[in-house]
Amino acid sequence: MPETYRWDGTLPADPMTTWDAITRHTAAWQWQVDYEPRLGGTERGLTPGGGFVTAWLPGRHFRTRAENEHGWFNELDLRLEPAGAGTHLHFTHTSPDFADDVVYAQCAAHTDFYLRSLEAYLRWFAGRPARCREVDVPGSFAEVCARVRDRGPVYYESPHFLGLRADDVIIRVFGRDAWDGSVAVSVHTFHQSDDWHAWLDSLATTEAVSA
Repeated sequence: MPETYRWDGTLPADPMTTWDAITRHTAAWQWQVDYEPRLGGTERGLTPGGGFVTAWLPGRHFRTRAENEHGWFNELDLRLEPAGAGTHLHFTHTSPDFADDVVYAQCAAHTDFYLRSLEAYLRWFAGRPARCREVDVPGSFAEVCARVRDRGPVYYESPHFLGLRADDVIIRVFGRDAWDGSVAVSVHTFHQSDDWHAWLDSLATTEAVSA
């Protein structure tokens, strides 16, 4: 049987604002994903081959699923409930890939970071469209974090991820070197200036500190 990762938390925006963030403003807290806004609509950008929207009840229930002829599938299910002035989110991610404990642990760690980034977006930038860009950066996670910490207050920190926010940007550091990958930094900007993207380019071309 496939494994399911579950996440529950209360987000600081009403259900329709949260719904819009999940279905329209993914570039602000995740990466650019496009959903055709209807039941049966297409998904592009979340999974390599794309998928389809299998539940579309605005402000209440969103689900998307991708699958192939070999029996593989990937399904995200998000249920939203009013919680005072906010929204309680019930999130589940189901895939046979999670039978692998390492894959499951990586997904769980990444998902918590994404959803806490959604929380940060709703708290400080709700409703604003964003541009996002991610690059690999030389150095270890600790080295890269030391180079970016002065860019704004921390909204999320764990052994492998760091999230910062400033007046017009969310910055995220991914310590994928823990899983034999590269450290990556993404910026999610809420204005049209390219200053933050130029800064990101400078990070990507800076040589790593020697051990």
